[in-house]
Amino acid sequence: VWNGSRFVLMNLKITAQEFMQGLGTLSLEDKWILSLLNRTTEEMNTHLKGYHFDRAAMRSYNFFWDEFCAYYVEKSKPTLFGKRGDSTNKQKILTIVLLAALRLMHPFAPFITEETFHLLKERFPHLQ
Repeated sequence: VWNGSRFVLMNLKITAQEFMQGLGTLSLEDKWILSLLNRTTEEMNTHLKGYHFDRAAMRSYNFFWDEFCAYYVEKSKPTLFGKRGDSTNKQKILTIVLLAALRLMHPFAPFITEETFHLLKERFPHLQ
């Protein structure tokens, strides 16, 4: 969790004002990760309502590691490193998904999620 979060934090070049301006056109992988985030949130809510804490913990971990880090972050690297298109929108999506993933994992890994959220809050003070 720390390494994935650190990668996103190291590659955020946008300001708080740019972040607040909203999203531009979404690529296919942007739509995919946001859709998957919504489905994961629904699954987590179902698991938590059913007191299946083990399933909820595994689902949050699998989303963060298998889908966000292993796929989306990797697909974002060419854009972040200036080899393909403007990276502003990609940085916004990475931040949005990272924040949501931290919230999903917080009941199971509060120390690392709190520290990462604190680092994001320093950069984007308007976050809640």
